[in-house]
Amino acid sequence: MYRFFVCLIALAVLCIPASTAFAACEEVTINVTLTVVGQYTDNTTDYNADAPDAVGNFSTGVNITLDNRCTDKVSTSMYLYNFTPIVDVNNADIAVCYAYISIEDFVSEGVTLTVGGLSLGWEGRTSLGSGIVSKIDPSNMGSYFVLYAFPVGMQVKYAFSESTSIELTYSKFIENSGRPGFTNSDDLDLYYVCFNHAIDESANVFGAFFYWNDQKEVLPGKIWMLDAGITHLMMDGCLDLYGEFVYQGGTAHAAATDLGAFALNAGCEYTFADVASAPYLGLNVTAYSGAKTGATATAAYDRYTANMNLTLIAENDYFGQLQNWTPGWMGVKLMGGLKKIDGGKFSADFIFGYYRAMGDISPVGRGKGLGYEVDALAEYNYMENLYFVLGLGYFSPDDDLAGPDPDGVWRVVFAVTAQF
Repeated sequence: MYRFFVCLIALAVLCIPASTAFAACEEVTINVTLTVVGQYTDNTTDYNADAPDAVGNFSTGVNITLDNRCTDKVSTSMYLYNFTPIVDVNNADIAVCYAYISIEDFVSEGVTLTVGGLSLGWEGRTSLGSGIVSKIDPSNMGSYFVLYAFPVGMQVKYAFSESTSIELTYSKFIENSGRPGFTNSDDLDLYYVCFNHAIDESANVFGAFFYWNDQKEVLPGKIWMLDAGITHLMMDGCLDLYGEFVYQGGTAHAAATDLGAFALNAGCEYTFADVASAPYLGLNVTAYSGAKTGATATAAYDRYTANMNLTLIAENDYFGQLQNWTPGWMGVKLMGGLKKIDGGKFSADFIFGYYRAMGDISPVGRGKGLGYEVDALAEYNYMENLYFVLGLGYFSPDDDLAGPDPDGVWRVVFAVTAQF
């Protein structure tokens, strides 16, 4: 409850013109997304339909962004978030994910200084097909592939041109040095460098470097990540290509631990733009390299994998089965659907995904089959910025994953999302 009142005070400070400076604000923008999700899942834990492990619940998510343009060079931005499963409704609270001040043309033209609670990460391909799955997830992380963090620190951005820029960031993810008996050696620092180049209005090429200076041994080691890719490269206005590759390395605290790992998300999507209902076909591949035998190669991926909600069961942070699965996995998905039924009032996505392990499934000697998934999703645009979504998913586990003659997992999801 204390944090709730702190957030209300922060909102007032950001939005109310309580001083001469704020009275000169040029523009204040508030965007709110409210998502209510109900889901029922049969056979959630053991792939045995005879065991009583069905689960049904409701959850709500509220995302609030506030952007305040004080002058033509100075602005503030804040992101508030609340996610409340129904079982914790009496403990609901609001978190400030980030809150920062930006000063453009600071010291020199093209230089932007940002200080405060930052938002670090590259948001590549946010959704597939009609994007229905992404509207079901009420979490606060957006749709980021490997890493998305909210540290406190300072960022300097230099724009070489309107299309090319580089960002340099120093930040603290965990700050202990202000406490009695602690020093800077007890902090978790995050360094971030990101290069962006816009090819055209939709396509971007990017490269990023993350370094976690883990001095307190909160993580498995001092970890670095190289992240590069391209998003929304359109060919002839119909074929959309995208891809992102991440390689992880570092110095482990434990001598036997290997931090070397990689992750990949890539695909293509073809939309028949000359057809009124905009049918599409797509192919997507997602892979995490997984732990080697006798090591924990993906420990940091397990902790820092951000949201990549691409299916209802296997590849879904909020509901899912495989997202943080230690042996690593690869998913190949075939997709199709209609993006604009009845002038955009309805849309539909159909997904078939096949999954295999990339590491060793315990006990050693088992095969690498994980199973397949089939999803069907429909969206009804009741009015502008108000959506109803219904999804049905079925995951059929392989014998290698679940043992002889396993039963499948069924999931039904209903969601209402309002944006205002």
